Amino acid sequence: MLKESLLQLGLDDKEASIYLASLELGPCAIQDIAKKSGIKRSTIYGIISDLKTRNLFTETVKGKKRLFIAASPETLGSLIERQRTLLEKILPELRGISNAELGKPKIRFYETLEEVRSVYSSTIEGTHKEILSIASYESGSLFLGREWIVNYIRKRVEKGIANRAIISNALSSSEITSSDATSLRQTKLLPSGKHFVTDIEIYGDKILIVSFEKEHWAVVIESQTISAMMKMVFSIMWDGLPDAN
Repeated sequence: MLKESLLQLGLDDKEASIYLASLELGPCAIQDIAKKSGIKRSTIYGIISDLKTRNLFTETVKGKKRLFIAASPETLGSLIERQRTLLEKILPELRGISNAELGKPKIRFYETLEEVRSVYSSTIEGTHKEILSIASYESGSLFLGREWIVNYIRKRVEKGIANRAIISNALSSSEITSSDATSLRQTKLLPSGKHFVTDIEIYGDKILIVSFEKEHWAVVIESQTISAMMKMVFSIMWDGLPDAN
């Protein structure tokens, strides 16, 4: 019964067995836990290491022996807190799935550099063969990193995904347009004096919007209707601009 309850709190079968064995034994060596729990000694080390990161085990030294101590039962409350934190983190995505089923757009929000890089990487996943970009290359390079962008472009080209990009007319524009052929890209420039402060990527049925200046965040909107509209807006802009070369 106790073991089943621990499983419901988030421990797996071996973790629960090791915790209960150690709790009953008190400070003890690995071989004692192995004998009590029936789990191989070589396996227990890795499991206890993971339980230590979750504050469910501590370690001490007595003489030449390493002893392991199961945390007090009250500490199990941290498992519930971890579950609550995880739930709060995934709730927006769960709501997004629910909204999609109701015919509403699915919206996801990202803030950290790692999250934004990850969502950029997701733009070259799927079955679509083209990405439409309305971009600020300079701001994007400062935030994402020039080397990271070069690597992203390389992966996009390897997957055969083309890119049509409308970018600001800046000093670095010639550098970008000169590599269009090798980057599987077509580029057009905004009129001089016009500058984007966000980046918009349109791919499949999704739109990625990224703010690079002052505020750093990204939003992905998944909607066939909104995506179709944004593709139409892009086409109007594209057709109204002269070729870069």
